[in-house]
Amino acid sequence: MKRQVKINYEKYRDADLGYLASTVHQALSENAEFFTEPNPPLTELEAAIADYDEKMQFTNGKGSPYNSESKNASKRALVDVLRRLAFYVNTTCNGVVHQLLSSGFRLKDLRKDLTVPTTPTRVRLVDGELSGQLALLFDSVPKASEYEYQLGTIISGEIVWGDIASFRNGRVRRNNIIRNLTPAVTYYARVRARNPEGLSDWSEPVSQIAR
Repeated sequence: MKRQVKINYEKYRDADLGYLASTVHQALSENAEFFTEPNPPLTELEAAIADYDEKMQFTNGKGSPYNSESKNASKRALVDVLRRLAFYVNTTCNGVVHQLLSSGFRLKDLRKDLTVPTTPTRVRLVDGELSGQLALLFDSVPKASEYEYQLGTIISGEIVWGDIASFRNGRVRRNNIIRNLTPAVTYYARVRARNPEGLSDWSEPVSQIAR
């Protein structure tokens, strides 16, 4: 089984998360020969670390409920940046252990029960709550850690797909809102599941007219 780094650090203790983030930032900076174009860029990680450190200072020992929630929001943002960087590291290193270790991330324990996820089913594109919005819904896939989707329109009789975007859940309508769409235009969408083992096939395209 191909080795990978861990992608989920949301259960790390506050101080441990800050230390890990700083370690990853230093490691990726010092090993640019392996990590030429980090995604997200290291400037985004720097900003997330700085904000997290600032919020931690306000809450240590005497934090108000407001400051505690502000720190928790900053922690979630930092965990998300680390998650995306870990995906980048896994993709870039392709299982080469010494390169994975040079990223500063922790290696994921080997698991024999994890396989490439199946293709999402019951995919549908429905109206959002506001004009210019659509919601992309589908059934959750077992052992999927993230979902990627593309939005497209018909040009010269064929669907032309846009950039790949991602979200974490297929069933929660408010989390999967696609915004800034042009009313009266027919949009097409497809989705695939991913986890540390790989990507599923794309689902069949579904369509909906934006209102």
